[in-house]
Amino acid sequence: MADMGVGVLIAGLICLAVGAIAIVIARRRRGPQRRLHEFIDGISHDWVCKCILPDGLGGEILVDYLLLTDRGLVVLECTNVTGTVFAGDRLDTWSATASDGRIEFDNPMPALLNRIAAVEKLAADLPVLGRILFTAPVTFPKGHPEAVVTFESIASEFAASGESDLALQQGWVELKAQVSFT
Repeated sequence: MADMGVGVLIAGLICLAVGAIAIVIARRRRGPQRRLHEFIDGISHDWVCKCILPDGLGGEILVDYLLLTDRGLVVLECTNVTGTVFAGDRLDTWSATASDGRIEFDNPMPALLNRIAAVEKLAADLPVLGRILFTAPVTFPKGHPEAVVTFESIASEFAASGESDLALQQGWVELKAQVSFT
């Protein structure tokens, strides 16, 4: 009988340890996303993430982040590529070289332009900008398209003031009513 009690105690301690480890892992995974969301809070008046918009052609398009800023609406697509990045508007593929090797990835500019066009169709006369945010440390030795940003460059470009323009706020409310979420 005493052996059974010890077994139950050991099983309980194992469950507690596994639960604690799961919580730590979950918090670590949410950490970068939480920091990104706090950053977005600092450069925008309001925002939504993982929203689905009609694409204007009878389909739908997914947008990572849509922000209301002092300058208008911003379609923000995030990428976690790190290292030395070679990027250009007219290149089909971009590449990144880091200590763990070299990767190639599709030029994200055409997809960003499609997302901007979808937002423009829903946003009436509001200004719509698009940016591709590299969320990991990167360098661009040969330059990069204007729409490509890092945390530092987008922070200076879209520093939020106290309040947004009334027309922007009204347009934002109307736009948000037309989107769905994943």
